[in-house]
Amino acid sequence: MNNKQLDTNLSALVQRYGYERVHADLIRFKPRTEHTAVGKGRNKNNRESSNSVSPISKKSSPKKKPNALTTVNTINLADNSKREILIEMAEKFECREFLPHVSEARMLLESLGKKTGNIKSRTQVISRIFRALAEMPITELREINNHYTYTGQSSSLLPIAAAIARAGQRSQE
Repeated sequence: MNNKQLDTNLSALVQRYGYERVHADLIRFKPRTEHTAVGKGRNKNNRESSNSVSPISKKSSPKKKPNALTTVNTINLADNSKREILIEMAEKFECREFLPHVSEARMLLESLGKKTGNIKSRTQVISRIFRALAEMPITELREINNHYTYTGQSSSLLPIAAAIARAGQRSQE
């Protein structure tokens, strides 16, 4: 990750959660000894090595499931207002307030003309969904975000379907 991406991600986190919270969470990742400092250090054999700042060693860290918020923060977006909308949608996705079922996520991808393949879980579609949403115009994103509330009925997908239809009409013009 280059410095510009890091700055963008940190800026989004500070804007969303506040400086104090981000700072407190970053402290958890502070190296525990001088030998684990960021950048080059010396290992046991006095050779130069590159060390990471992870608080958990590589051997003991379990494989992490994909996360919608992390995915949004890795998407390269120039428009911060679009990023904020996507972050809000990602939080709703994690709470199952946005696309709570894999079938809805699959339908959204299909309606956007994206391949769905052999999707069996919501975690498999996180990256595809949010990358596809990032390509949509900000007006449609706002509409989906403001009007979509999961009610347990398929009619709750109507705002998404309408926004996708308008985006498709614009791309054909």
